[in-house]
This record gives sequence, C-alpha cells and structure tokens, in this order.
Amino acid sequence: MLRSSAQVSRAFCAACGTALAYQNLNTAQEIDVTIASLDQPQTVAPADHTQTGHRLPWFSIHDSLRQYPHNRSAGVKS
Repeated sequence: MLRSSAQVSRAFCAACGTALAYQNLNTAQEIDVTIASLDQPQTVAPADHTQTGHRLPWFSIHDSLRQYPHNRSAGVKS
C-alpha cells in the first residue's frame, strides 16, 4: 500500500497500475478492494453497501443489505 495522502493508502497493480485497494487510516480496520480487479468477482457476495452517500442518482439498490452513507463506522443509513 502506498500513502496517497495523510490519511489514505492505496494499492495498485505493479504491472499495469490498476487500482486494487483503498484504506483510510481513520478506519484502518477496513480495506476496500476493487471488485473488478478480482479474477472471479462473482464468487464474492457483498455483505453490505458502503459509500452510498456518494452513489450516482440513477443507481438504485434493490436488496435488503445494510447501507452506509460513508463507512461502516459512520452508522447505518435509514
């Protein structure tokens, strides 16, 4: 992981530069992994939805998983 700012570290593919992971030091117990970077993303089912406060207005979530407007420590979105 490379420090990209005072609070954020990111991981990139050494061969092509694709973004692989993100970690904010304020929530160091959480590491976000880019699902499209996995060889078989269909095998990793989501447990919740994070960063829903920043989703595009035309994107709708149609499941019953918990939604967090920012990160999990910010609380559950109602």
